[in-house]
Amino acid sequence: MTRPNETAIIVPLLAWTAIAIGVGAWFHPAVSGSDLWWHLATGREIAGSAGIPTVDSFSHTASGAAWMNHEWLWQLGAWGTYRIHPDALAYLNFALLLAVFGIAARVAERASGSLLAAGAVAWLAAAASHGFLDVRPHVVSLLFVVVFLLTRERRFAPWLWPPLFLVWVNLHSGFMFGIGMVGLFVLFRTFEASREAGRLVLPRACWVGLVASVLVIGLNPQGFEIVRFPLGYIDSDARFRSFIEWLPPGFQLDPRGFEGRFFWLLVVTAFGVLPAIRRSPFLVALAFVTALMALTSRRFIPLFALTAMPVAAMALAEGLEYVKRRFRRLDHPGVQVATALLAIAVALGLWSQVRFYPNPLYRWTQGELYPSGALAYLKALPNPPKHLLNLYSWGGFIMLHAPEIPVFIDGRANTVYDEATYEAYRRAYDAQAGYEQTLREYEVDGILATPFDPIAKALENKPQEWEVAYVDALSVLLLPRTGQPLPDPTKILAPGSDSFWLVHAAQSQRRGDPASAQRHFSRAIEANPLLIPAYSQLLVIAGQRGETESIERLTRDAQARYPRAVNHLFENAGRVYDSMGDLDRAIDSWKRARPPSPFRTGTPIEIEIRRLQARQRGEGGRTAFP
Repeated sequence: MTRPNETAIIVPLLAWTAIAIGVGAWFHPAVSGSDLWWHLATGREIAGSAGIPTVDSFSHTASGAAWMNHEWLWQLGAWGTYRIHPDALAYLNFALLLAVFGIAARVAERASGSLLAAGAVAWLAAAASHGFLDVRPHVVSLLFVVVFLLTRERRFAPWLWPPLFLVWVNLHSGFMFGIGMVGLFVLFRTFEASREAGRLVLPRACWVGLVASVLVIGLNPQGFEIVRFPLGYIDSDARFRSFIEWLPPGFQLDPRGFEGRFFWLLVVTAFGVLPAIRRSPFLVALAFVTALMALTSRRFIPLFALTAMPVAAMALAEGLEYVKRRFRRLDHPGVQVATALLAIAVALGLWSQVRFYPNPLYRWTQGELYPSGALAYLKALPNPPKHLLNLYSWGGFIMLHAPEIPVFIDGRANTVYDEATYEAYRRAYDAQAGYEQTLREYEVDGILATPFDPIAKALENKPQEWEVAYVDALSVLLLPRTGQPLPDPTKILAPGSDSFWLVHAAQSQRRGDPASAQRHFSRAIEANPLLIPAYSQLLVIAGQRGETESIERLTRDAQARYPRAVNHLFENAGRVYDSMGDLDRAIDSWKRARPPSPFRTGTPIEIEIRRLQARQRGEGGRTAFP
């Protein structure tokens, strides 16, 4: 029989184990992580030159322009970790996130007095934040926020703030939120002290700490000019604010998606306002501010989730107290141990769709979406392009793996590029009216795109001017036609690599030889079992042959190996089933492709589902394969 003093040790230990396992299951979003690569490229530059770049040297469109590189310290640390081993960066990010949510759970426990309530809201907060927990410097801002919340009432806290902001301002632009958070706290402390004294009282340590924190944010390569970057996102008309990560979340009740989980966290937090406002009105005010931020831009959902945890925990704690009063036996030590063990079992169940090993960084950044083969070919060219037009999300990858090839644009966005450059990129890449003039204006001498993008399709129809130098299932490289023979990609790529087989497969497809293409795609998957584009191409071949069982087997295999990165695969399966006339399976595949990531819109998927359902009603379901 468990003794009371043993229970006091065992139950918290089991509970914290359940919290750690449960939140950790949400630390692996299927997000392409395109920003990571330019951060690493910059960290390499800093480490190599012992200087912090303040002008652009990576692009041909903004070369020499001022660059507000406000995350240089994170870049340096990330590059140092990456050099040890790429996967070390994934493990470090996991450890940081574990610290973030562990500290936040501790803050919630202190506020609510209930470890069970704190653990439950930690799980919900991690689930709501899931899509945003990619490997990027914003994680350190989340860490500093919860460190402040944990230490805010300590006597030493005001003296901790200045050194905290000295580091923070060189790590991530979230320091601006931090200043506002500390300022809000100091205002509440001033109000409380003045109310108790019956006159205006300024808590000296708090105000000195706040003023010192504001002053130290000038200690960075840009000085106080650095505040222009985070303040720039306040302008809702800014072109870069149109990126999906800065759009507001939609309204959903379904907890399977990030919007539904965010909504239910809002609801739980709302129930905690009344008990929380009596104990800590500052926490209520902070949660209110971050809720407004998250409702404006989905990128702020993790910030809301962490700051709302103490308030939400108070709501759950009151509910648990009511249940305990009704059912006294719940306080029995055996019941507490059993509850903690059950929580661990549920937490372990959350890992059923997680594949963290092997290749965690590749999985965490969806490495299968980047043009590794095309870059190897580009670097081997005697005269590689000097004015490349590249897919926006591939810019950072090129900066890291082929720094000698200047990019058109990359994820640094408005820290270096102006809106005119972004508009020119969209006009050229989308092959809009006047795109050829834009190509001439920027002297574009190479285009790296996906085979399905408008610019690739447009220029493949101009064989007198442009030729396909390289193509695989993921990327196509077009170069101006010169009449000189180009190197054969199969002679350049490493024999037996996934890129090697992908090129062979693409060549077979262009020759009209699906049997050979199928063999080559299968070999590419043997070389890299996480290669979703190869699975997608095999789906197309199976659909052309009417092989339903092969389609189902391929989707099962891919999902088993890479469960959080098969969204595109289900979309392609839906298209294949549609071409076969199998509307039931097509609709089911498109429903399974509902985007789990906040960086993709569900509208095209919903439109496709409605279109297929309308056809189904009009045609009576399945039709014969055409």
